[in-house]
Amino acid sequence: MSFLNSLCDFVWNLSRMEDKDLIDKLIEVRPNLFSWLLISSYKLTLTPREKRKVLETVCKATKTLDKRLNEMNTWLEELKVALVRLGYSVVEVEIKVATRAIIGASEKFGQLPFEVGLCFDPLLNLPFIPASSIKGAIRDAYIRLVAKDLQKKGKREDEAYKEAENEADYLFGSAGSEGAHVSLVGFTDAYPVGAGDGGYLLHPDVLTPHYPRVRTELDVQPTPIVHMVIAPGTTFKFLAFYLKRGSGYSMRWEKLAETGLVRVLNRSESLDPRSSLMLIRTMIYAFLRGVGARTAVGYSRFHLVSLNEV
Repeated sequence: MSFLNSLCDFVWNLSRMEDKDLIDKLIEVRPNLFSWLLISSYKLTLTPREKRKVLETVCKATKTLDKRLNEMNTWLEELKVALVRLGYSVVEVEIKVATRAIIGASEKFGQLPFEVGLCFDPLLNLPFIPASSIKGAIRDAYIRLVAKDLQKKGKREDEAYKEAENEADYLFGSAGSEGAHVSLVGFTDAYPVGAGDGGYLLHPDVLTPHYPRVRTELDVQPTPIVHMVIAPGTTFKFLAFYLKRGSGYSMRWEKLAETGLVRVLNRSESLDPRSSLMLIRTMIYAFLRGVGARTAVGYSRFHLVSLNEV
């Protein structure tokens, strides 16, 4: 309890400092940003100026996390080695944030002061993309690509999507009462391994919400909401892993763009190599479409940096 009181006093003293002193002090002590932001939200009166100050402080503090990014790269390498030893085929994927990204808008980090949250690991002190978000985006992209391929072959749209969803259920798992099974392919969370524009992981952003309760445009009094986004240019890494049929088969990723869409799923406990090729094509499509919030207005888009089979 005494530690919590000391931390609250520390935050309170920070809140009374000038902007530059506040940022310098936070960078000096390097606290857990999740805890600092949460306690700051309770302690401060949260005037617009104070919100901006807290936002600026947190974003600037992420410029000092280079050592942690190197540690994450090492940790992912160790995880990759462990998966290979367990007999999995592993694909190492690096993606770069092409636009401002919001992953987990309803998460706790940033939700209290800014009304818009972000997925943030309180133990590793880093933003991240959950494996469930990656898997969901890839599953949706897989259904779209397969359905489009089926429609080109003459199937009606409803039939094509139904068949595509059945294949996606087999590949990515199904929670239904009948035929429920786990996914044949797994994903790890994606963690940053390279800072974004200006050397930051987080950038400030502004959202001006819609105003449904007004009758005319003359009655509008929009209140901008400041919040955090993942900085464009930030590089994330994650692993996809699966059991592949045929130990002698090796996919050639460099010829991926030349390969036509192949839609073959042999019903077995491991992936058919041709299906895993389709899976990788789906990854490219999924990240271009976006993973996270506000993809319809250009947020949360990614570029594929590298994709290497282990």
